[in-house]
This record gives sequence, structure tokens and C-alpha cells, in this order.
Amino acid sequence: STMNSTSDASATLTAAEAWEATIASDTPHYRDALAAAERDATATQRSVSHILTLARASLKAADAAAAARRELSEALAMAGGEAFAHPDLKRSVAAQQES
Repeated sequence: STMNSTSDASATLTAAEAWEATIASDTPHYRDALAAAERDATATQRSVSHILTLARASLKAADAAAAARRELSEALAMAGGEAFAHPDLKRSVAAQQES
């Protein structure tokens, strides 16, 4: 039977697809190749999932490290400001400037 021109294009098979669907898929070689491809796809999916998990953890760690660096910088700046404001340091600086 033939399909009319108004039928859905996705329902139309090429000659190669029709051959594959009827003949090639019925061979042990094809079934073995298909099983191997499915195993490869499953392994690839697992690998990609693992990589995405590691990437998320890496981003989370990078964010935490950036926050820790900001906190450290702020603490050092405050400590430095307090040290320079210390009365003994002020006297020492004043004495050096007088000499």
C-alpha cells in the first residue's frame, strides 16, 4: 500500500529504515550490535551523571572557598586596622617621624 501525501512525514520510512526494521534487526549480528550499543549508552549515561555530580560539588566548593577568602580578607583588614590604631604603634610612628 502507498501513503498519501497528507500523511505524517514521521510515519514514512526510508528504504534503509524499512530494511533495518524487517531484515537486519532479525540477525544475530544486529541484535549483538544493538545490545552493545545499549550497554555503551548506559555506561556513557552513568559517566555523564557522575561528571555532573562532581561538577556540582566543585562549584559548591568553589563558592565556599570564595566566601572563606572574603571572610579572611575582611578579618585581616580589621586586624590590620586595629593594629595600626594601637597606642604603642602610634607612639612608635610618631617617634620615628620626629627623628
